[in-house]
Amino acid sequence: MSATLSTESRAAAFERIRTLYDAWSPEFVAAAGTTFQSGLVKASADAPEDPDASTRLCAAAAGVRDGDALLDAGCGVGGPAVALLEAFPHSTLAGVTLSPVQARMAEALAAERGVSARASFAVADYHELPFPDAAFDVAFFFECTGYSPDPAALYREAVRVLKPGGRVYVKDVFRNAARLDADDERRMAAFDDLWACVRSGSLAEAEAHAKAAGLRVATRIYPHVGTHRFVGAMLGPDGRLNAFGRGFANSFAPIVFAELCGVKSPEVSTP
Repeated sequence: MSATLSTESRAAAFERIRTLYDAWSPEFVAAAGTTFQSGLVKASADAPEDPDASTRLCAAAAGVRDGDALLDAGCGVGGPAVALLEAFPHSTLAGVTLSPVQARMAEALAAERGVSARASFAVADYHELPFPDAAFDVAFFFECTGYSPDPAALYREAVRVLKPGGRVYVKDVFRNAARLDADDERRMAAFDDLWACVRSGSLAEAEAHAKAAGLRVATRIYPHVGTHRFVGAMLGPDGRLNAFGRGFANSFAPIVFAELCGVKSPEVSTP
C-alpha cells in the first residue's frame, strides 16, 4: 500500500508534522531526553536502555567508518546526530527536520556537546534534500519514515545524495503486518493520527521501495529493543502522567522495531 499523497494533501501533512514538533519538542526533551525514539536497540536482553549506545549499535550495523559524511534525515532535536559525531570524531553530519524549533534545539545541543564545527542542521523536506548528488557515505532515518507521504521518493532521494557504495540505514517502527485484524488497523490509524504520521508502513513495504530505488537491501527485526525508558518518560515523580504522558500515553499499537540497511551500487551515481 502506498502512502503517496496529492500536492495539497502533502503540504497539509507537512504542516501538521511541523506544528506537532514545534509545539511538543521541548516537552518531549524534558520528559524523554534528546534522543526521542519509542524503542532503543540493545546489545542483549539484559543490557540497559541507553540512547547513545542504541545509536552506536545502529551505526555499527550501518557500517559507519570514522571520517564518513553522515546524513540524519528527520534529525529531531539532534540527540542521535550528536552521539554519532562523538563516536566518530573525524566524521561530519548534516541533519534535516521539518521543525524550525527542532533545528534550533539541535544546533544548541551540538554546541553544548562540542561538536557544532562538524554539524549542520536545516529545515528541509527529506524528499527534496538541499544537498548535491553523492554527498554522503551513510544516510540515517531514525523512527521517521512513517512521516513520508511518498516512501518511494524518500528512498530515491536518499540514493541520489549517497556516494556510490553508500548506505541507507533505517531504524523504525513498522506495522506488524503478520497480525492486523480490523481492531489492529484502527489502533494503527489512531497511532499514526496521534503522532501526525502519514502512515506507518510494514517492513516488507519499506524493502520494496528501497529495492525499487536501486538499493541492495537487508532487513531484520531487532532481537533486543527496550521501551521502558519511553513509557517511563510519560510519568512524573509522583507516578502520574506528566504533560508528555497526558498527550501521548494512548500511542500503543501492533508494531515491530526493525532495521533496513540498503547499499547503493558502486557503479551507480544517481537513481
